[in-house]
Amino acid sequence: MTSTPELPGHHVPLATGDLVGADPANQWAVVAHLADGGFSSVFEVKPGTAETAEKYGSEHRALKTLSGTPDELSNIDSEAEKIAAVEGHENVLGLITSFRFELDQRPDDHFVGMVLELASEDLYGFARRMRPGELAWAAIFEQVAAGLEHIHARKVVHGDIKPTNILRVGPSFRIADFGVSAPLDTGPSAAIGIARTMAYWPPESCDQGTVDADGARQPPTEGWQANQAGDVWALAVSMHRMLTGRHITAGITPQQQYDLVCQGRYSIDDRLDPGWRALFAATLAHEPADRTVTTAAELRRQLSELAIPDDYSGVPWSDGAPRIIAMFQDEKRVGTEGVLVLYLTRGGGRVQAALIPADDPLLAAVRHLHGTAVPALAQQVRDAQRTTARLTDERDRLKSVLDRAADGGPETELMPAAEATQQVQRLSAEVLAMMGERERLTAEQERLTEARDDVTRERDRLAREQRALAQRVAQLESDLESNRRTAQGPTLDLGYGDYAGYDEATPEPSRTWQRRTAGCLVVVVAFLGAVTLGLFLAAGLASISLGDLWSRFVDWLADRGISF
Repeated sequence: MTSTPELPGHHVPLATGDLVGADPANQWAVVAHLADGGFSSVFEVKPGTAETAEKYGSEHRALKTLSGTPDELSNIDSEAEKIAAVEGHENVLGLITSFRFELDQRPDDHFVGMVLELASEDLYGFARRMRPGELAWAAIFEQVAAGLEHIHARKVVHGDIKPTNILRVGPSFRIADFGVSAPLDTGPSAAIGIARTMAYWPPESCDQGTVDADGARQPPTEGWQANQAGDVWALAVSMHRMLTGRHITAGITPQQQYDLVCQGRYSIDDRLDPGWRALFAATLAHEPADRTVTTAAELRRQLSELAIPDDYSGVPWSDGAPRIIAMFQDEKRVGTEGVLVLYLTRGGGRVQAALIPADDPLLAAVRHLHGTAVPALAQQVRDAQRTTARLTDERDRLKSVLDRAADGGPETELMPAAEATQQVQRLSAEVLAMMGERERLTAEQERLTEARDDVTRERDRLAREQRALAQRVAQLESDLESNRRTAQGPTLDLGYGDYAGYDEATPEPSRTWQRRTAGCLVVVVAFLGAVTLGLFLAAGLASISLGDLWSRFVDWLADRGISF
């Protein structure tokens, strides 16, 4: 059995080949050391005598040994009696026998040995080998919850639910290690105070015990008060750890994890499926009153619902027929254990498990059912559902048409199919024609836009020329005015007499009227250019010819009494 102990253990010094037990009918030979726990060591053993094999069978078993003084052993109490109080369930590790023994090398210590069913691995070991998915974990923890439901029905609190205390024996997963279990409602348990695994305890236990100056929590002297709701909380934390690979807190040590739980500083991994997140929200609320799943029975039922593959939801599968959840095969162990199959026979029912030998013809049928038949049936069901939805919509549409026809009275008649086809074709032709007209109008609009841009550029050029001409005219008028003022300036009398025989020059007449006439011509030319530009713009924007526009302009002038 592989294990991941969370506390350093007291190693019981037994070696391979040692015989344990004084009674020849209850004597066991050590085969191998398996693990050390907090207060125990575990060995693989086999019957050491013929009498033992005849009484308990020849199978290999697990020997869990506890060591300590008589006071320590009495403080831990008899785990064998606790197991006997809850055994008898397929998901609770069974006790074969128990006995006390002594070791010469440890004369001051006393030992208790419990022979238990030999497990193959704990949850950590199984997860490392097989890496189950969410559906498989739901099936596995359904078995664990069923075992916890049985324990609680016997009025017992386990007190130390965690992954290392959940073992696989053959095809089933079982709860083990009842060293700190206690009867329900019997008050604080000293054993729980000694061996409590803090990382898996609920926040409502935080008011028990004391906190040292260094922040370390110490158990109360009288022990911890355990309850069944605490077992459910611990199982939920274990489920989260196995599904996500981490504790619900960011703490590293059990002490840190428990402190963060007490402070409410924990979270559910949002990468999980919505069904799992809803289940964790219902089991891991910080306030007990806010939890909607507090019993192992309700937890088991919800895990059973989570375990059903979606492919079976629409397949006509009868109750009693297996709904295969997962198949696990370790190539290294094929010859010894075969293939582990987890399945359900009905929704909400118990998860069952079986080990099918690799050479069993049934295995091929199971593989075909799980990998080919059910997925194909599920796809057919989904296709049929889509077809049904489409036909339902069509039926509703036709019913709506018939209802409208009936509401129209006796004059309303349904259109014949041929006429409907012709009407559809006509409408299609009209739509195509409208699309062509739209494209033509779009092209015409683009052409007019280009023409408008050309007219705008021409208008801007004429405006620039008009401004240049106006500036030139103004300059000419300024020059002429300057010359005129120079010509009309005062005459200087130099005192010369008139010379006989010379005629006085006659002055040239003034040219003011010529300058004014030139200015008027410039204004008229600019006016005519502006009118022409406006006519071009109006013709372009109105999409009519220039001749038509000129005719309309002449008619407009005639209406106002102006004629050419």
